[in-house]
Amino acid sequence: MKTGGRGVQGDTHEASGPNGFLRQPVQFPVALWKRKSREEERIGMKRVLAADDDIGIRAVIKSTLGREFDVVTVENGRLALEMLERDPQFACLLLDLDMPEMDGSETYRRLRQIPALSDLPVIILTGNTSVKTEVDALQAGVVTYFRKPFSPSQLLSIVKAATRNRP
Repeated sequence: MKTGGRGVQGDTHEASGPNGFLRQPVQFPVALWKRKSREEERIGMKRVLAADDDIGIRAVIKSTLGREFDVVTVENGRLALEMLERDPQFACLLLDLDMPEMDGSETYRRLRQIPALSDLPVIILTGNTSVKTEVDALQAGVVTYFRKPFSPSQLLSIVKAATRNRP
């Protein structure tokens, strides 16, 4: 197989000619052979930031949302705020409540004080089962309060709904 000016040349095929069959090279368009890079696939995808101290949860979030969203993960609220301030073009934030350095409640409070991020949809993902904590979070304006362990398909549906009207 060789590459040519107009495509990739494969093996030959037989074609009818004046003296019976003759062998001619087959031309394939290059597009059939070129696969998009991971970066090219991400262009145009909405970006989701997930802050959780559990590496396993971050991996599940990436694998669950990764086909439809460009997912970035960090391990605490401080890093989430730094990331959002540096690049506010995220469509949604998934936020654990119980994390080291800066917990989810403090992260959410500070996030809402930043004008450019005040309307960012936030989904709480937590193992905290306190009804009071859930009510407080919902009253503060989070999109939803999602308890761990969670259903990946439900998470995908919630994130799709939360980001529907976001750039």
